[in-house]
Amino acid sequence: MRFSEFLIVPEDNTKSENAFKALLMMFRQKADSSNKPSEISWRALETYMNNMGHSMTFDAFKNLYDQKPELQSLVSDYDENGVTINTKADAPASDDPVDIPPDEKVSQMAKRALNKRGGEL
Repeated sequence: MRFSEFLIVPEDNTKSENAFKALLMMFRQKADSSNKPSEISWRALETYMNNMGHSMTFDAFKNLYDQKPELQSLVSDYDENGVTINTKADAPASDDPVDIPPDEKVSQMAKRALNKRGGEL
């Protein structure tokens, strides 16, 4: 079975860059569903692309990466060994509330209430 049978690549424009973006989006979706980071070697990417009837080399990817911002949003890092896909697992965690000691919290609340009434300590 070829990957092009289940990957959606536009009918009118089946250039290798669109197929490559679709492949990376598939890997990102799979990694997001398992909440794990995704790293893929160039050998694996070349095999996937060959199965789809296209080719992608490291040099071609570098040129494409510099030209296409949508590809930059899919890839968080790359080198000669492979590509790291930008996934939810790689995203920075949301700001967790800072725990304030109870005595400082009460003091803050009291100052705020006093300021709303227009008084001073």
